[in-house]
Amino acid sequence: MTAPDDHRTRLLRKLRLELGPDVLGALEDPEVVEVLLNPDGSLWVEKRGEMARIGTMTAVNAKHLLGTIAASLDTVINREQPLLEGELFLDGSRVAGTLPPIVENPSFAIRKKASSVFPLDQYVARGAMTGDQREAILTAIREQANILVAGGTSSGKTTLANAVIHGISTLCPQDRILIIEDTAEIQCEAENALIFRANADVDMLRLLRISLRYRPDRILLGKCAGRRP
Repeated sequence: MTAPDDHRTRLLRKLRLELGPDVLGALEDPEVVEVLLNPDGSLWVEKRGEMARIGTMTAVNAKHLLGTIAASLDTVINREQPLLEGELFLDGSRVAGTLPPIVENPSFAIRKKASSVFPLDQYVARGAMTGDQREAILTAIREQANILVAGGTSSGKTTLANAVIHGISTLCPQDRILIIEDTAEIQCEAENALIFRANADVDMLRLLRISLRYRPDRILLGKCAGRRP
């Protein structure tokens, strides 16, 4: 019988080979936030808020890559199940993939996981937030008010949410925090924290209901879409 560690090592080696040097290089670049493959085989990255083409990937390579990622998630992606969502077990990045007939050729989007948390003070220091705005957020944290972080694609929602969570952990270290998300994006430094992950069988609404039985002081919902709360 194959040892789990041996299986993971082979899967990781296969994943790195299929990602190729262009994608691996982009994932290692701290300024890149997203790596995208279009059905025409072109590879793109978002870097410093701008899109740039970095290379190509064949449809066969992309199909094998998505199959390897699916295997690491204990699921499948094929013509009958052409959608894939989950985490890249190489580095925890969020990955979404599609196969025909939804697209002409395989495509994917890899959203890199934040490597660090920027406290609210840094937002002020960089001019992205005023001192009054920071104080308004800190007041909301102290008073346990509801805080909604909303914005367009790549507008920095997760980064700001992580900054707010850092504020909660700093101002209210005694609070028990319960996090509900479908992919690992939220970073929480609190000592007393529990993370629920939604999937195809258990949605965020169901997890929200059961979370109330876990005695949370604060409930944090990750990115919500569709019928999710």
